[in-house]
Amino acid sequence: MSNILKRKKSKNDIKVLELPNNNIDMESYVLNNKEKIYDSIISNIETAIKKRLGAVEVFRFQETNFVVVINRKDFKENLQNAFDFSLENEHFEICAKAKNIMNKLEKISFISKYKINPKTPNVKTETPAEKTNKTRNSNTRKKRGDRQ
Repeated sequence: MSNILKRKKSKNDIKVLELPNNNIDMESYVLNNKEKIYDSIISNIETAIKKRLGAVEVFRFQETNFVVVINRKDFKENLQNAFDFSLENEHFEICAKAKNIMNKLEKISFISKYKINPKTPNVKTETPAEKTNKTRNSNTRKKRGDRQ
C-alpha cells in the first residue's frame, strides 16, 4: 500500500494526493489512510485560505486527468468533517488544526462581510438642514402646481 500514496507539490505549494484509479484499490486505500487524507485536506484548505484561492485541488487519480477540487464555499464543511472524524478517532492534533483553520475562516468571512469596498464612490450624506430644505422645496413646488 505504501506505493499507492504519493504526494506531489504543485506550483501553489499544495500537496495533492494521488489516489488509485480503480475502485477496489481506492476503497482499500481510503479505509486504511483516512487520517492522512483528512490531514492533507486540512493542509490544502489552509494553504488556499492563505493564498486567497477560490478552490483547491486535493486529489488526483493515477494515470488519469481526473482531479477532486474543493470550492471555497465548501471549505468549512470539509474542515468540520475532518474535525468530527479526528475527534471520534482521537487524533487530537488533526482536530486542533481543523478547528484552528475553521476559526480563521469564520474571522475572514466576518471581516469580508463588513469590509468597505475602496472602489465604491463616496456617497454624500445630507445634513438634517439639507433634508429640511429639500422637503420645503418639494412642498413649495406642489403648492405652485396646484395653482396652475
